[in-house]
Amino acid sequence: MNSNKTPAIILSGGSEIISISLAEELLFYNIPLIVISLGKKSIIRDISNVIAYVQIDWPPNNTEATVRQLIEFIKKISAKNNVRYPTFATEDSGLRFLLEHYEKLSDFMIISASQKLKMGGLDKAELFEHLLSGGLGKYIASTVTLNRPDDLFGAFDKLGMDLVVKPALKPYSMILNIGKKGEKVINRKNSESDRELINRLSSAWNISDRWVAQKKLDNSGNEACWWGHRTKNGKIVGITAYEIWKYPRYGGTGCWVKLSQIDDLHKPAHMILNNINYIGLAEMPFLKDYNGNWRLLELNPRPWLQVALPARAGLPLAYLTYCDFLNISENANYSLNLNSEFNWVNAERLIMAATSGDYGGKIKTFLKSLKILIKSDCKIVYDSPFYVVKIRWIIRMIQKILKK
Repeated sequence: MNSNKTPAIILSGGSEIISISLAEELLFYNIPLIVISLGKKSIIRDISNVIAYVQIDWPPNNTEATVRQLIEFIKKISAKNNVRYPTFATEDSGLRFLLEHYEKLSDFMIISASQKLKMGGLDKAELFEHLLSGGLGKYIASTVTLNRPDDLFGAFDKLGMDLVVKPALKPYSMILNIGKKGEKVINRKNSESDRELINRLSSAWNISDRWVAQKKLDNSGNEACWWGHRTKNGKIVGITAYEIWKYPRYGGTGCWVKLSQIDDLHKPAHMILNNINYIGLAEMPFLKDYNGNWRLLELNPRPWLQVALPARAGLPLAYLTYCDFLNISENANYSLNLNSEFNWVNAERLIMAATSGDYGGKIKTFLKSLKILIKSDCKIVYDSPFYVVKIRWIIRMIQKILKK
């Protein structure tokens, strides 16, 4: 690839849907890529704009050794240029690693971060405690930090009996084992006693040193998302969407997401990002409380699963962040088109949601899912311009099926 532009680093983990989306967006602007893959051979390791690739052991057995490995790898690429590369971590464990070793890695990588929070918003306990102390309680879900499982008794007293419990900070290994369908949170089961819920939390406690309990919000409507970035000079650009279907429905991941203008989300999003002095890409999911007010559930200070969708609609947020990190004036050149709705789907999870029974009769909902899939604007990964990526993805899906 012929380009004199500074490469961007993709720290690639998980299913790599985000990695593929970032690679497509940055390829459009002729940005070279350095891919660092966490624990497995990356699906984008040799696509056209990748100039360097390395696979590292994950989770790391020795974090200091892994830091040295990354620094030596980057030094070989940059030679004598002393370049700092805009870096995009595609999942929480990779971002946690970057932030925990920020002091050493920031000489070589430009990383999304907050000047007020050590973990940049990734640690839910740190984030919500800071926002509450900063007078932003009306914009966030009512939250109590849990330092041990029995602290849940105090959370019941403060927030009521109907709670959602989450790890404050996800571990390097993303196998959470919270639920059979891959749930990321703990909800009270029907007729479950306080002690039974606490015992279930105790069995999962080693996932995180601290957990947070949040008052359950109104889930009768769709979860809303604010997606955007905040520049080094404090400018904020954002777009909003609804998660129409999730899998699993409660505590799961959006598999059908639609861009929509939700004007009420912009003020709280701006207030929160300004309060923590955040720089970079961010996703903020919201639900309404029972009074109809939007409340923040968490902050994802990195590219999110549907990061390709705003780019398809004309708002290339990853590229704008890349430009801001490097002080490039091109970050003003974009044209957002929201004259029609834009839809994003993850085909496999969409079908799983349709056949779960959570959204109605299985046959009727399955047929509906096929219509959604056909009409969607963003069919990750199946509309990728990278033919080899699509083949590798299909092979991965077949392997997963055969393992079951």
